[in-house]
Amino acid sequence: MRRLIGPIFFTLVFLGAVVGVLCFSTEAREVAGEAFWNIFRFFTTPFILELSVAVMGLLIVMTYNQWKRSKDAPEWVEMEVPAKDKTDQDSLPPNAG
Repeated sequence: MRRLIGPIFFTLVFLGAVVGVLCFSTEAREVAGEAFWNIFRFFTTPFILELSVAVMGLLIVMTYNQWKRSKDAPEWVEMEVPAKDKTDQDSLPPNAG
């Protein structure tokens, strides 16, 4: 949790600066509005929308799976196979094993 404090702090400072500029500048509001609508129009085109929804769904499923696996115990299983003695091999019929 401690290593997230720095990025969260800088993100909040950045967002505060953006909101401050948008509140005090009409040109910044106009540019931000145009940029938002251009990006919105691009991402809602049929092929891009379907592709982006599929990629986001895949990322959500993979993130959930990684979180669940890190929460659970490891699934590593060791299997001990007993070594066969030479006398056991000699007693087997010739066609077996």
